[in-house]
Amino acid sequence: MRSEEDIFADLLGLCGSQGYVHALAILCFRDNFIRFRHEVKAEDIDHLFSRSRLIPTEITTLIGLLIRKPIDFSHPGLEAIQGYIERTEALLGELHQLLGAAMFSSILNGAKSEQRAGPDLTGAALREPIFYGGESAYGFQYRDLAEKKYKADDPWLLSRMGFSISDARTVVAAVADVLDRKVGAAQRALQSLPRKFWTMLPGFVFTAAEVAKQRGLAISTVERVLNAFALPPDDTNAAFTSLHAYNATRGTPLLRGQAGEYILFQQYSLFEALYESPFFWLNADKKYAPIALTNRGRFTESFALERLAKVFGTVTFTLMSTSGRTRGRN
Repeated sequence: MRSEEDIFADLLGLCGSQGYVHALAILCFRDNFIRFRHEVKAEDIDHLFSRSRLIPTEITTLIGLLIRKPIDFSHPGLEAIQGYIERTEALLGELHQLLGAAMFSSILNGAKSEQRAGPDLTGAALREPIFYGGESAYGFQYRDLAEKKYKADDPWLLSRMGFSISDARTVVAAVADVLDRKVGAAQRALQSLPRKFWTMLPGFVFTAAEVAKQRGLAISTVERVLNAFALPPDDTNAAFTSLHAYNATRGTPLLRGQAGEYILFQQYSLFEALYESPFFWLNADKKYAPIALTNRGRFTESFALERLAKVFGTVTFTLMSTSGRTRGRN
């Protein structure tokens, strides 16, 4: 079995190949979208549960490796794209097998040991279930809860970023609407293209003007939001040198396209970034960080109370604040 370093290096070389971005677009379309006629049937979603389907963390890894060098947008031909896809699946399968081996080895060793009550799932053995685990929330939950989470930080966001959290939520939702339409248009466009030039990349490319038009937004606001979640032009994700290293596309999932365009391969990544990234912006301001953390705690308290009240009804109880003072809540 090859080393993780060797597999990762092969993936890096593959993602830097001529026109690999077109293969990535096809993989994202194949594994993240449901295609149906008139109404959704069970067989339309079967592929989402296939063992061959790439999951979001795998696709995010490919995106992170894609930007390690300037993206080559030239079309390499459908035969080359098919080769890229098959090689990608083979390398990711090899990686999964390697990570899984550590976990299963730990389980087997634990079962054989008379001194252990259970498997010692620590360190390397935990990497497989963490990397291949399910998502923490639905995309719409990240999108909608972000507004509640950062509402109290609006004064800072408006003064430093030029937009409110409500603006950001609206723009992110508009991006999803635009791309839903463009992916469908890209699929229909294949009918008029020679087969050797087929590509789904246009379905993942958009402009600020398209987003602004979708919701009747000011383009200046849209541009500020998009740039906040876009990878800086000079960022090559150089720190992403291994599977467990920081991947900049997690916090800034929008890639820079050609002629001022943006690329988003996974809408879920943008929803997640909307919920997670502002925390790091706020805490980078050392003077504001204590206020941001207080607001974060208050959001957690109020949201937990709201959810519990839905289950147990409204009750009166005493809540201990971070300052040590008590206050009654209904």
